[in-house]
Amino acid sequence: MRAGLYWMGIAVGLGIAACGGSGSEPPPFAVTPSLTAEQACSALSTLNETTSSPNGTYRVNVTSAVLVPAAAATATLAQQPEHCQVQGSMNDRVSPVNGQRYAIKFNLRLPSSSAWNGRFFMMGGGGTNGTLGDARGALPGAGQTENALSRGFAVVSTDSGHDNATNNDPNDGGIGSFSRDPQSRRDYYYDSYDHVTQAGKRFVQRYYGKAADRSYFVGCSEGGREALLMAERYPSYYDGIISGAPNISAVRSASPQIVQDLAKLARDSGIPDNGGLPSIHKTYSDSDVQLVSSAVLQACDALDGLKDGMVGDPQACTTARVRPELERLICSGAKAADCLTALQVAVFPQIMEGAFNSKGQQIASGWNWDAGIGGSANGVVNQGWRSWFFGSFGGAVSNSPKLISHNLPYVAVTPPPVLKVAEIPEWMLNYDYRSLSEDPAVNYPASGIYTDPPGVVFTAYGAGNEYRNRGSKLLVYHGLADSAIAFSGTVKWFEQTQAKTNAQDFVRFYPVPGMNHCAGGPATDKFEMLTPLVDWVEKGIAPNAIIAEASNPAYFAVPSRSRPLCPFPTVPTYNGTGNVDSAASFSCR
Repeated sequence: MRAGLYWMGIAVGLGIAACGGSGSEPPPFAVTPSLTAEQACSALSTLNETTSSPNGTYRVNVTSAVLVPAAAATATLAQQPEHCQVQGSMNDRVSPVNGQRYAIKFNLRLPSSSAWNGRFFMMGGGGTNGTLGDARGALPGAGQTENALSRGFAVVSTDSGHDNATNNDPNDGGIGSFSRDPQSRRDYYYDSYDHVTQAGKRFVQRYYGKAADRSYFVGCSEGGREALLMAERYPSYYDGIISGAPNISAVRSASPQIVQDLAKLARDSGIPDNGGLPSIHKTYSDSDVQLVSSAVLQACDALDGLKDGMVGDPQACTTARVRPELERLICSGAKAADCLTALQVAVFPQIMEGAFNSKGQQIASGWNWDAGIGGSANGVVNQGWRSWFFGSFGGAVSNSPKLISHNLPYVAVTPPPVLKVAEIPEWMLNYDYRSLSEDPAVNYPASGIYTDPPGVVFTAYGAGNEYRNRGSKLLVYHGLADSAIAFSGTVKWFEQTQAKTNAQDFVRFYPVPGMNHCAGGPATDKFEMLTPLVDWVEKGIAPNAIIAEASNPAYFAVPSRSRPLCPFPTVPTYNGTGNVDSAASFSCR
C-alpha cells in the first residue's frame, strides 16, 4: 500500500533524491516518492518543525511516529482506518517557579491517503486538562458509534501544557499546581491550542503534500471554552467549530455561594458534621431532588404545548413559576420522603439564582429549572445533576460535590493561593464571594509574574466579525439541566455575539432540554452536529432543527423518543397531532 504524496524532506530523510524548488520550504507536490505507508509515517519523526506565537517560538519534538493498522468497530469504539500516529511535545522546560518539568504534548492521527477526507480536526479537552487525549475525535452527542478519525479526518489533541500524572503536588492544589507556573497557566488559557493547531496543520501539509481543505474544532465543557476561544482569539484557524456547554469563565463562578449556602442548610437542619466539615451531601436526598423535579414539571411542562416530562421552553420556566409548587411540598409535620422542609424549600431557589456581590449585583449566572434536576424517573437513576451540587447522598464523604474541587482557586485567582488538596473544601467554605465587585475580573487582575488577567483571557465575550467574515460557522449546544456550567451564561455569550455582529449568519445555539453536563439525563441527548456543520461550511446549507434521540428512553417509559433541537430562542412545540414521541410531530417556534 502506498502512502500518497509526501514532502521533499521525507524523501531526503530516506535518501531519495528530490527535485524541484529551492530553499528550506519545498513547493507542494514537489515529489511523489514510492514509499510504503510505514516508511512515510516513520519519516515524520525526522521533521524539524517550529511554531510561533507572541509568547515564543517552540521547536516540535517528535517522540514517536507509528503506523497503526485499520481496525473494525467494537462495542465501545468506532472502526478506524489505517493511520500514522504521531506524538510529541513543544516547549519542554523546567519551571523557575516550582521546579516542575512542563511541556505542551500533542497526539496526532493521520489517515492513509486513500482514507483521508482532506480535513483537519482538533478535539477539545476537559476539566483543567492535563490528559493528552486519544486523538480519535469524539463527537459529543453522537455516542461511541463513530468519531472524526473513523470519518477520515486528521485528528489532533493536546494536554494543554501540563501532565496530571507528574504535575501534581498534593501540597499545592494537586493537579491544579500547574497554575503556579505563569507559562503553564498561559498554555492552559490559550497558548497551547495555538501552537498545537499550527503543528498539526504543518504535519498534515508534510504528510499529504497539501494543506487540509477545511479545519474543524469540537469540544464540550472546558473543550467548549477552547472552541469559543478559537473563534474569538484565533478566528483564521478553523472553518467550523462546535462548542458544547462552554466553561465560559471560571472567574465568574457561583461555586462558593452554593457550597456555603448548602453548608449553612446542613448545620441549620441539624445534620451532623462529617470530619469537621458540614455534610453537604445530606442536605437533599435523592427523593427530595426528585420532588423538586416534579414541582418543575408541574409548573413548566405544558408551557411548550405538551405535557411530556420535558421542559421545552427554558426562558418561560422561572423561579416565580416554580416557587409556589415547591411551597406546596412543605411538610405539615415531620420530614418525610414525600415532602420537603421549609428550609429546603427556601434554599433550593437560592442556590439556583447564581452569585451576587455585596451590592446585590449578579456576578455569576444562575441555573435553569428543568426536569433533569431529578434523581430518577420511572425507576431510571439520574445522578448527573446532583453530582455537582450535592454529591452522593449515600456517600461517606461530606465534601463530595464536584463543585468543591472547582478550579477557581488556581486558574482564576491571581496569585493562586497555596493550598493542600485537603484544604480545598475549607477554602470554598471561607471564600468571601460577597465582597467581590460587580466584575470579578477587577478582583483578579494581572499580578506580579502572572501577567495574564484571568478575567480577560479565561472568558469568552462573543465571536466577532473576523470569524464571521471569512465564512466560518459555529454551532453551540448546552443542556438545560447542566449543573456544572450554567446554561444562562451561554445565553449571555450568545447575546454578546449578537450585539457584535449578525450572529444569524454564522452561529446556531441549541438548548437541549433535560440534558445534564454534556450528556445524560431525561433528555434527547443523542444527536450529530458535525455533518450539519460541514454542510453549512462547505455547501452553504444553514442548519435549522437538529434531530435528537433519547439515549435512555426508559426515563420516559417509552421504547424511543426523538425531538428537534431548536435554534435559540425558538422552542420545540407540539403541532397538535401526531406521535408525541416523534420529532416529526414538533416544530421550532
